[in-house]
Amino acid sequence: MDHKIVFHAEIYNEKNKLLNTGIVTLFFIEAKTMKRASMPAILKEKLEQYFI
Repeated sequence: MDHKIVFHAEIYNEKNKLLNTGIVTLFFIEAKTMKRASMPAILKEKLEQYFI
């Protein structure tokens, strides 16, 4: 699925205590049609190393 990307985040304080967690989901759509679209190639290329 390359029409969305999900980021999971954790926030810790200086004592390494977990303070909060969160999830952000980005969906890629065509602006004119509002239909599902693939992630732009340039973005996919830049992020690929972090999601393998």
